[in-house]
Amino acid sequence: MFDVIRYRTRLDELVARHLPAFEERFGYPPGENVVVAASPGESAATLEPEFGPRVPADVGAFFDVIAQVSLPDFWNGYFLGPPSWIAGLHRAREPQTVKTGAGEQEVLVFGSDGGGTMYAVPLPEGRPVYKLPSGELRDGCYRHPLGTADSPPIIADDLEEFLTVLADGLESHVANGSPGPFS
Repeated sequence: MFDVIRYRTRLDELVARHLPAFEERFGYPPGENVVVAASPGESAATLEPEFGPRVPADVGAFFDVIAQVSLPDFWNGYFLGPPSWIAGLHRAREPQTVKTGAGEQEVLVFGSDGGGTMYAVPLPEGRPVYKLPSGELRDGCYRHPLGTADSPPIIADDLEEFLTVLADGLESHVANGSPGPFS
């Protein structure tokens, strides 16, 4: 099982290493780059009224420990959660499903980047992780911008792989300014 507490520690350390030289390197002060601990008002329990038992176990485990990851100063930004945002997107149907080659699949959007891309997992399976670049939303269903019947791009087998690739990308970025892992 994925060690979310260890992951949080790793993210905290990466943010701490990145920010001291940020202004000198980029010419402007950093925003608020934080990993926020789950709380009674922002945790996996916040997802239950909207999703019921369909929340994948790994998504629930992540948001039981971490309510939000906000990294506006890594690439063009990466944002995971908070659970109230996730539930609100689903409730507003922005999106609620994605069009795949097999039809429509209900999804849980758990994050985004600063460029309009969202990251989602199908329900109730929780795998794979879809990359949803800006595309058409019709009646709550995301349609890939290429307009094909194909599924949106798969960028990770599951949430653990997504989080690992993101943290490894952050590590490379802090070390040498490398581009984002899901570009």
